[in-house]
Amino acid sequence: MNKIFAILKREYLTRVKTKGFIIGTFLLPVFILAASLAPALLMQLNKGAEKKLVIIDQTGRLQQPLTQAFTALKDKDDKPMFTVQPRSANLPLDSLKKELNKRISDGDLDAYLILPDSVFENNKFELYAKNVGNFDFVQRVERTVSDVVRNMRLSEAGMDAELVKKLNQWVNAKTFKVDEKGSSEQRAEVSFIFSLIMGMMLYMMLIMYGAFVMRAVIEDKNSRVVEVIISSVKPHQYMAGKVMGIGATGLTQFLIWVITAVLISAYGVA
Repeated sequence: MNKIFAILKREYLTRVKTKGFIIGTFLLPVFILAASLAPALLMQLNKGAEKKLVIIDQTGRLQQPLTQAFTALKDKDDKPMFTVQPRSANLPLDSLKKELNKRISDGDLDAYLILPDSVFENNKFELYAKNVGNFDFVQRVERTVSDVVRNMRLSEAGMDAELVKKLNQWVNAKTFKVDEKGSSEQRAEVSFIFSLIMGMMLYMMLIMYGAFVMRAVIEDKNSRVVEVIISSVKPHQYMAGKVMGIGATGLTQFLIWVITAVLISAYGVA
């Protein structure tokens, strides 16, 4: 047992004192956090800019209600979110798309919509934009067009669109986390994202430190160190000390990440 502990101690201290361990311990959580928050921050920055749209209505019925719907959208500061620019659809569609694509490339336009005659039947329209990765923008456009098309369908069917909307109102759950101290409000998305990040980190560590064990054995074999060690310890003692030493390094790193996450959750949020 003393021999296993000696190998464990050597493997653990050798790796914990390296610059790679120290840098990786602090930079990996920062990288994961940045990768998780960057898309949301970019979308948040793009929210403030008023979007310029052009609507190409091939149905002949949606231009005016869509213009009113987009113009009526306001942000939290009560500023208009969209400006609908008029554009005649007299040109052939290919020429019109070429012109509007150039305006988007030049920064004079953010997006344009093409509403085909079949939009009421197949529920599809076309959205052209320079950045279609902005989910908030795309979903808001889809939601606005869907509301206008649905309201027009209901009106043509003799139904009150506002009454139907009220009757179909979505019911949201207010979630609370229960623990020994009682219950506290917590969104389900927060728990899911936290669990996902910790699961990814654990999965990465299993792969990474498994590779470290393999590489450490190969290095010892190539440097003939293993021959000296095996002469004084049994093979299973050598592998046990090697695996537990490198595993302890991984657990140390994981423990630091967990403590950091708990401290940020407890004290870092105002």
